[in-house]
Amino acid sequence: MTASRRFPIPTRYYPRRRIPRPRPSLLSRPSARAALAVLIVILPALGLGPLLLEWEPNVMQVDDALRPPGSQHWLGTDRFGRDVLSRLLHGGRVSVVAGLASVAAALVVGSALGIAAGYWGGVVDEVLSGVANVLLAFPGLLLALVFSWLLGRGVEQAAIGVAIAGVPTYVRVARAQVRQVSRTAYIRAAHAVGVPPFRILLRHVLPNAVVPLLTVAALNLGWAIVQVSALSFLGVGARPPQAEWGLMLSEARAYVRQAPWLGLAPGAAIALTVMSSNLLADAVEESLSPSRHSYLRLARG
Repeated sequence: MTASRRFPIPTRYYPRRRIPRPRPSLLSRPSARAALAVLIVILPALGLGPLLLEWEPNVMQVDDALRPPGSQHWLGTDRFGRDVLSRLLHGGRVSVVAGLASVAAALVVGSALGIAAGYWGGVVDEVLSGVANVLLAFPGLLLALVFSWLLGRGVEQAAIGVAIAGVPTYVRVARAQVRQVSRTAYIRAAHAVGVPPFRILLRHVLPNAVVPLLTVAALNLGWAIVQVSALSFLGVGARPPQAEWGLMLSEARAYVRQAPWLGLAPGAAIALTVMSSNLLADAVEESLSPSRHSYLRLARG
């Protein structure tokens, strides 16, 4: 009797409750904090640095051509005597702004097409999804190169080409999210009571697709900066004498041994900016989707 009172036989089974895992914060990872610190240094330098420097990016001083880094020119000069630091900061403005513009344009256009394909379905879905799948079968740089070449040389044309190459990714993500949300009970109930389709899209469908789309946009920002610089490097982007990171790398190829600082400066700037952007975007994705579900993997099928 004493033992049975001290250790009673359970009469019901109580399943173990799962304790929800806390959602990781944006800066919980050391890599995200380091990336944010690097971007805090780089972005204000690109915005305010050119205003503080005494050297103009396109002013030529042939007597100072190919001078190594020193007290007068911190990063040296190029073959025309132009200050590398001044061109680096001015060129960073061009590369980063072009990357941001291309991502924003691809986000808006691709989201609109993907929402239309996922919500209305039918022929609209088949046509838009088919075109997106065909474009995704080609490398992004190849698509951007073709469209930039067709539009003509220039930074604006390169940004448009990169934006067109990025549209299919957002079409896939938006379509998948809209199709998932459209099958829920409250969307069917809204249709049953006669709520207009555009109101359903704006009030119920679109808010559920915003987070995945913004996550993909953050992950694609570094990719867009690399693509814009690559197009300038290949000769279909920025025009000389405009300062741009990819064009600076292209011009430095002929002086790799004679003046290695010409290529090190823009190469390091691209690497640090893109790596920091990707690390911070990974932290954003992890904080918004603790299940570690990759929206880019969803977009690529």
